[in-house]
Amino acid sequence: MTKPFVVWKLTEDSKEYFFLAPENHYNGELTAAKTGVALASDEEKVKYPIIPVANLLKSPVANRVNLSIRIGAGATAKRRSLKFVVAASKVDDTEAIKSGAYTTASNESATILGANEPLRRRYVS
Repeated sequence: MTKPFVVWKLTEDSKEYFFLAPENHYNGELTAAKTGVALASDEEKVKYPIIPVANLLKSPVANRVNLSIRIGAGATAKRRSLKFVVAASKVDDTEAIKSGAYTTASNESATILGANEPLRRRYVS
């Protein structure tokens, strides 16, 4: 049985940010060159502080979570939107970590804006 949450590494402007999120990344191939996100190594988990992820909301339709992270502050702040697949059976309602401001390894602010359920669309076959 795998853990529903793992440590991810987000690469932005040659800086690395570590955060806790569901193990299934929705953006496809797990290469930093493609998505800017990769799984953190065991050495990195020990060395760098981890940014907690905001309240996870389950979607009964697609089990998909959209997570927004704002890195930096003011006019230079950047926002990243990441998508994850969440198996409803793996995520407990109590598995929620509060959103808020955190400090990264490079002493830069990183604000967790929140996790949102995707829009529900109906498909007609």
